[in-house]
Amino acid sequence: MAPQSGHWPVALAARRMASAFFSPAGASSGMANDTLEWALANPEAFMRHNCDGDPIEIVRMLLRWHIDDVKELTDWKFKHDEAGIKEWERQVNQKNAREKIAEDEAARLDSDQITPEEEAALAEMDANLYDSKRLEELPKPEWLIDGVAQARVLTRIVGEPKSLKSFMALDMAGCIGRGGTWQGIAVHRSKVLYIVAEGATGTMQRVRAWEEKHNSGLPMRGVHWYPRPVQAGNAHDLRLLKLFIKRHGFELVIFDTQARCTVGMDENSATEFGKVMHMLGRLIEATQCTAWLVHHTPIGDDSRGRGSNSVAGAIDSEMVLKRHRAEGTVTLKNTLQKDAEEFADIEFKVHTIKNPDEEVPDSVALTRIQDYAQPAFQIPKDIPDLDGRYDIAVMKTLVGHVTLGASQAEVIKWTIDSGIKTENDKVPDPKTIRRTMDRLVKVEILEMTGTKFRLSEMGHTALIDLGEITLVEAAEQCPGA
Repeated sequence: MAPQSGHWPVALAARRMASAFFSPAGASSGMANDTLEWALANPEAFMRHNCDGDPIEIVRMLLRWHIDDVKELTDWKFKHDEAGIKEWERQVNQKNAREKIAEDEAARLDSDQITPEEEAALAEMDANLYDSKRLEELPKPEWLIDGVAQARVLTRIVGEPKSLKSFMALDMAGCIGRGGTWQGIAVHRSKVLYIVAEGATGTMQRVRAWEEKHNSGLPMRGVHWYPRPVQAGNAHDLRLLKLFIKRHGFELVIFDTQARCTVGMDENSATEFGKVMHMLGRLIEATQCTAWLVHHTPIGDDSRGRGSNSVAGAIDSEMVLKRHRAEGTVTLKNTLQKDAEEFADIEFKVHTIKNPDEEVPDSVALTRIQDYAQPAFQIPKDIPDLDGRYDIAVMKTLVGHVTLGASQAEVIKWTIDSGIKTENDKVPDPKTIRRTMDRLVKVEILEMTGTKFRLSEMGHTALIDLGEITLVEAAEQCPGA
């Protein structure tokens, strides 16, 4: 409490009391405590002899600070240092403020009175309360790569240096962006953002090698590269990334590597990296995207990702890549899959892809060696007239619009523009096409998000299996990817 105008500062009075009663002379006389007690009991008499400040206010302040705080003042040896007195006074005030906050929080915890803000929060908690029956409403696991990589979760791909973990991430990304299958396993076509925070200069060679081996030399589609690190532990960077993801409609974001995207963060600290995992979790929730981290294994242990063991509790899936140089192969092992069974090990052959430009280094591509224990996709038997006049025409109009979808009016227009005719060689009635779309939605060949129609994973694979479109043609017809 501030003294009145013309009075000595409270801290200065505290200094005088401390100086007077905790001096070596006072201590040696054995009177330090008695004299202080007398001063507190007789403030007017004490202050008349020691200073001309406001005695009541000074003693009240001292009582609030307690005797230990006065002793702390002498321990700091700031008896004759006004700057030190002010710093000590600032810290005491901070301590008092913290104690007041703690007291207020404790009182609030004991109170049953509900504020309007708390009532709104309780209503949200009520809405998210599930009994056994309502658990059916919770979302089921969805996959970017069936049985391998889940959607809208945090996944790590880890391995020793030179284990080809970035090549594996690129191989998966290319197939997810293109659609169809990855190494024979069905994928959910999605738009990919690949953050190349390490080794950006070699990206072009890696992509060209993949295109030659897996895409008939055609350009990789659906994958976009950002050759700069984005710091996952920085709130500003993560906010910009969130806005960037929403602006472009990315559904998979790959951080390559984790170390380059968490500069300054101690990966062995559960506290520091717990914050990084929390922020990435919020990014996934806000954008409904999937996030992958490409990371290293610790020296001498190729079974897990490097860093704090607590990270394993924060990520949803982890895949470990081990390279066998003598055999020219790599093994992909699934060590963690929270909401599903871990998939069996997958073996890959490493192929060297020669670059025609002698000044550009050669690169590699991966192909699966053994059949993977994954049931082949089967077209449901109950889909009526899938090869009928309008079904395939409608489906093919949506091949290039998987990410953003298209309105009903757009699909009708594109179907008519495709040149399809009725049995009488006339332009089909829009109502007929609309009924076709409704039926395809019911049998899950088409799916709707709001007012937008998209070709489902089942519908896309059905077109490929029926020979209506190839994987390469699908990539060619994806202008929005």
